[in-house]
Amino acid sequence: MTFTFKSNATRHTLTLVPVAAALALAGPALAQTNDTSLSFDANVEIDTDVLGGKQRTTNYDMGGRLEFNLFGEHRVGDHFVRGRGTALLLEDGDTATDDMWGMVGSERWDVQIGRFEGFDLFPKGKDTILEHAGDVQVFEANGARGRADEGGQFAAHFHPTDALSFELGTIFAEGDKTKAFTGVRPAVFYAGSGFSVTAGLEHVKFDAEDEETGVIGEAVDHNGAGLNLALDVAEARVNLNAAYKDDNLDNDVDDVLTLGANVIYGPFGVGYIHSREDDSSDSDPHVNSLYAAYTVPFFALENANVTFAATSSYTNSAGGNDELHGGRVRFFYAF
Repeated sequence: MTFTFKSNATRHTLTLVPVAAALALAGPALAQTNDTSLSFDANVEIDTDVLGGKQRTTNYDMGGRLEFNLFGEHRVGDHFVRGRGTALLLEDGDTATDDMWGMVGSERWDVQIGRFEGFDLFPKGKDTILEHAGDVQVFEANGARGRADEGGQFAAHFHPTDALSFELGTIFAEGDKTKAFTGVRPAVFYAGSGFSVTAGLEHVKFDAEDEETGVIGEAVDHNGAGLNLALDVAEARVNLNAAYKDDNLDNDVDDVLTLGANVIYGPFGVGYIHSREDDSSDSDPHVNSLYAAYTVPFFALENANVTFAATSSYTNSAGGNDELHGGRVRFFYAF
């Protein structure tokens, strides 16, 4: 039996020789189940931010988290059982859980349950800091992607070929006392030579509840779609994104269209997002946001770096024109 302890810098494998020898003597029936691994890694991020804009007070802040990841897998023939947990110690003193899921299946199919994220239909690239001015909605087809504050998720995956994958994600959580959060999100991923395509649909419906007061707030009911085209251009990675939401409720916003493009080239990344609401007026509210980041090594250490990032956003919304600018310095170390 092999236990693997790893960090981003090294990977440590401990083989229990007496146990392995005993299983070998036990015969083939036991030997075929002897494929268990356990891995652990951790990292720390510390952010120093400045954020301000038109008619805004400039704010300075510090945040970050210490992340612990534990992953285990046991294989029997062509099938496996996997589990992953991610614990976060936050800079403000709170604790949180990022991933916490179990999975069972094979290389061609699997079922996943717990807390996790599904296929990314709107990848933003190197979005170290990204802020949107005003109150215009930005839709990324992630309402049912996962990691709900309360409730849970189920997802089924099917991989007919090495290049093609299907995902059917569902999510649920407590809304009011008679209705539950419901989300359904089918998606497909295809990887070709120098490109990949990810596309999906989602339906989300729930009654929002304030976590502190327990008061039922505004209902949410929409259909959405997302599409990502990723291209390898020379040594750069280019993402082209589009997402559309059709609001099923009778309110001021009929639908939202969000477009995005970003490029990652080595340690540098830059991106742009445009989102527009259709509110049946002559001038639909919209927001334009830019962001960029550049990463440099920290004292030539292999697993430590510093990222300098900036964001700038402009909007015309029902509340008037607005702008927002910000910067971030992020220290990162993996151990």
